Amino acid sequence: MRLKRQPKQSKVKQAAQRTQGAATDHPRLTGALVAAIALLVAAVVFLRDRGRRKTVAGAASGAVAGATAPVRHATRDYDDVTLARMVESEVLGKPGAPKGAVSVNVQFGVVELRGQVDSSDDVDALGKAAAKVNGVRDVHNLLHTPGTPAKHAPVSTPEEVRERADELTAQERFTRSQEQGES
Repeated sequence: MRLKRQPKQSKVKQAAQRTQGAATDHPRLTGALVAAIALLVAAVVFLRDRGRRKTVAGAASGAVAGATAPVRHATRDYDDVTLARMVESEVLGKPGAPKGAVSVNVQFGVVELRGQVDSSDDVDALGKAAAKVNGVRDVHNLLHTPGTPAKHAPVSTPEEVRERADELTAQERFTRSQEQGES
């Protein structure tokens, strides 16, 4: 008896039948292969995208530098919080300074020193040192010695404080230019 001949299969179908069993027989191997391909694609995308990220990071750091430039620039005015910290560090940061006894407040560039110190010489020295800090427009020295009553700040509205600060800025510039010319 003669067997019936089966039709020839294409080579693609034959390869598919051979590999079909491998994928179902070895699921871990198939999963690892898929994960490796995904990782390779992610690496290619990451490396291609690196140039764009560098330009965005450069623009962002430039924006940060531009935003903080007024604080770092020597000839520009400082905001009140920065100015208060500068006065604290430059005046009260020295050895022997009464750090805990003196409070520093700043409003519109006008520094108020409050607290109790040991001698009237310290009152004068701290007031003069605060006036020398770059950006200080005026100093209200409300420091006092033991046994003397505490001084009070002059009563004023915010508009008056701004006017005095603006006037003192012009006076301060004139005074400083005169002092630098004599030195």
